Amino acid sequence: MSVPRQLLAGSTYLNSRRTLDRMFLLRPDPFVTQVFLYCLAYTATQCNILVHGFVCLSNHHHLLLTDPAGV
Repeated sequence: MSVPRQLLAGSTYLNSRRTLDRMFLLRPDPFVTQVFLYCLAYTATQCNILVHGFVCLSNHHHLLLTDPAGV
């Protein structure tokens, strides 16, 4: 496992995550899109994260975000 990244207040990060076993779980479906957007908005609100952009593909997603508080 890699060493955790140092979080600095106000820094912008590019985050990528894969789905379970690299399966194509993020299909282009209105329901899946709504669930993804809801989870992203809820998490950003709860953690005080600014989301600048995102790309959601069939087996992974990329987030461009800023953490103003550095937590």
